[in-house]
Amino acid sequence: MDLTKDRLVRLRKEKDVNQDVVADLLNVSRSTISNYENGLPVPIDALTALADYYNVSIDYLLCRSHERRPAAGTLPKKFELYAKASGGKSFSASDVDALLNALIKYYRAGAPIGDLPPDILCRFLDGLIASLHAAVAHDTSALLDAVNEATLAGLEVSKLITAYFGHDFDKNSADFE
Repeated sequence: MDLTKDRLVRLRKEKDVNQDVVADLLNVSRSTISNYENGLPVPIDALTALADYYNVSIDYLLCRSHERRPAAGTLPKKFELYAKASGGKSFSASDVDALLNALIKYYRAGAPIGDLPPDILCRFLDGLIASLHAAVAHDTSALLDAVNEATLAGLEVSKLITAYFGHDFDKNSADFE
């Protein structure tokens, strides 16, 4: 698990600057930056300046979020644009929220059938996204491939039942007799 000090070091190295550069930005000594990177608490004004400099949220710096910059600001606008473009035939942020809540509940319950549900979901979404891009590009071959991938992922939902009951059914199994 990351700590604030770990994120500060990583972000500084990603930006390829030394502690002196960050110290100048905050108008503090290099040893102060070293202290922050070694785990001493960072005052809120310094956190704000560091978040702006590294283009991350304060929550990310404090390890309260894994998202460097939450998309929350743009996401509601995208749902609105999608609803308008689709003539109101759309899903909502509430639907996505419900899906995420279900996944969280599933993992908190010990993931009774492993990583199969989110794996299927990710494969389906990847196929659907690729299908939309191929359709816009009028790329028939890519569209067919992407639709097939999404369809195969969607069909894998049936594996949830066999995983839940712990059976590996196949056509030669006595379970079908």
